[in-house]
Amino acid sequence: MALHHPLDDDWTLQIKWVQKRDAGIYECQISTLPVQAYFINLNIVVPTATIIGGPDIYVNYGSTINLTCTITHSTEPPPAYIFWYYSKEDDNTSTNSPSTKGPVRVVSYDSERGGVSIITDKGDVTTSRLLITNALPSDEGRYSCSPSNADMATVRVHVLSGIP
Repeated sequence: MALHHPLDDDWTLQIKWVQKRDAGIYECQISTLPVQAYFINLNIVVPTATIIGGPDIYVNYGSTINLTCTITHSTEPPPAYIFWYYSKEDDNTSTNSPSTKGPVRVVSYDSERGGVSIITDKGDVTTSRLLITNALPSDEGRYSCSPSNADMATVRVHVLSGIP
């Protein structure tokens, strides 16, 4: 949408709800004789969530599961929130997400299991760490980091059995 400011001769191109497909070269023409044109290359930056060490993470029985999600390329303020989700892979019940096989649950540090903490540092690169102490076979499954401003990232956690 082109916007004109009535108090001066400025025109502004405004693109609402920018998407990746809006990237490209734009031309601004000035109505002079001869016509003057300026070309602008618009790059679209998309925030990206990544869980370090994925797609499969192996931990020893009894150790600490440490999942670190980084959100890069945030041009606006850091994400308003980051949710962590868990799904047990061998469940055959319905799912809220096509990337998992079992029911999806929000990871909560108030769970009965205990030993769960989430630490988030916001900045140019936002980092959220999910820490689960004393890893058990029941902790195996898919874990997803879902920030407010990017698509979720998912990893599979495998707990290696053995005597701690």
